[in-house]
Amino acid sequence: MTKSNLLNILLILCATLFSQWSSLADFPGTARRGAVGFAIGDKGYIGMGYDINDNYYKDLWEYDPVSNSWEQKSYLGGDARYGAVGFSISGKGYVGTGLSGDFPYTFHNDFWEFDPVANSWTQLDDFGGAGMFEAVGLSDGTFGYVVTGQAREGYTKELWEFLVETGIDYTSGKDEESFSVYPNPSMWKLSFKMTDDKDAEISIFNTNGQLIKKIDFKKAPSTFEVNGLVKGTYFIRYKNDKGVQSSKFIKL
Repeated sequence: MTKSNLLNILLILCATLFSQWSSLADFPGTARRGAVGFAIGDKGYIGMGYDINDNYYKDLWEYDPVSNSWEQKSYLGGDARYGAVGFSISGKGYVGTGLSGDFPYTFHNDFWEFDPVANSWTQLDDFGGAGMFEAVGLSDGTFGYVVTGQAREGYTKELWEFLVETGIDYTSGKDEESFSVYPNPSMWKLSFKMTDDKDAEISIFNTNGQLIKKIDFKKAPSTFEVNGLVKGTYFIRYKNDKGVQSSKFIKL
């Protein structure tokens, strides 16, 4: 046997030893589909969904892998639903969108924050897009993202970014050219280009989601001095009577 063959056999054995499934404690709630899941720290959370008899649920369950046990938590503050999205940021869980009811159904766009310490839900600003279900939710630990899904009008490929203290901000989709920021990166001043500045408002946030500056264009020019900001990445939310968009800029 060659050394190469022996190495391949050892790799296969290692993969077999360390890639096994183990049966753990069953989910104690009603069997269902279309549930939503997220993780906070070393705990997992499962909730919502609907069962074989088309009953919709709004319960939430916490799984502890250390004790291999489940504990029921507070019910979602909104309606029961299935096909919602979920993710976690900075020790909090976030759940929103989803479908419920009978035909023609309710397409939800509400969004909720779960605090595992207080075991409570807080309603946030509604999701910025149309009500939808079976979208994909994910997080990089700082920001949340909602992408694709099915709205009443059909499937969507839009991508939305979630900023904890401000709600859902638009990042990709329709009317992408109606707002832009330049120069970017910038050391001294930012200029804003808008196709329609009627009732426009711009909010600038740091990467922790803290509001740094709010600009009302009925009272201020379309520029902003950034020389007083700390170097780094900032997020801009542009809002007018037609909707909300977001962008990023780098302070040099």
